[in-house]
Amino acid sequence: MKTKHKLEQVSKIILVAAGKGGVGKSTISLALAEQLAAQGAKVGIADTDIYGPSIPTMLGISHKPDSIDGKIIPIESRGIKAISIGLLVSPESAVVWRGPMANKAIFQLLSGVEWGALDYLVIDTPPGTGDIHISILENYQIDGVLIVTTPQKIAALDVTKAIDLYKKFHAPIIGIIENMSGSFAGEAGRQLAAQHGLSLLACVPLIPEVSLNSDMGKAIGHLMMSLLPSGLMPRIKS
Repeated sequence: MKTKHKLEQVSKIILVAAGKGGVGKSTISLALAEQLAAQGAKVGIADTDIYGPSIPTMLGISHKPDSIDGKIIPIESRGIKAISIGLLVSPESAVVWRGPMANKAIFQLLSGVEWGALDYLVIDTPPGTGDIHISILENYQIDGVLIVTTPQKIAALDVTKAIDLYKKFHAPIIGIIENMSGSFAGEAGRQLAAQHGLSLLACVPLIPEVSLNSDMGKAIGHLMMSLLPSGLMPRIKS
């Protein structure tokens, strides 16, 4: 069995995934990180969407991080330590990297960062089930996966593939969150949960203020997490 890299002083790694783009992985990732930080936990967030990073904009940060002794110092905002390729390259520049280069970048964004002592590191993943996901699963011990979908059948098709990937790597799936619930036809969250024997954790409606705050780099955790069940945090913390 391949030896997995240890992130020093990081107690738990929580992955937020979907397989499909545009379902709100970054929104759920940041809302979760904010809520954990609000409860007194030491939290980091790693934006591993190499080709379309969102977290810097959502946190209202743009300056390039410093480095000490070869380690990147994450930028802190709203009590969350954050790192993203969006902080390391020009926001106008397209990242044109093949798999090996992207995998190297993922290692740098996770193992090359001086996280310090963290209770939780939330990893916001890119769409798909390719190289980046496999690199994370092969190299790091994942303590829990939150699966995000939207209600439509077309979303469920991609999310099913993501669930299959994480099950193949024996990553524990905490449950499913149906985002933008009620804004589109379908019940993908409920159907996926029943099909795969998972818990449907919440059906979160589309909240215009969340979109507005995200664009302005303002807090969203208090808006999103009030709609999630009180049992979610114990599941993540267990």
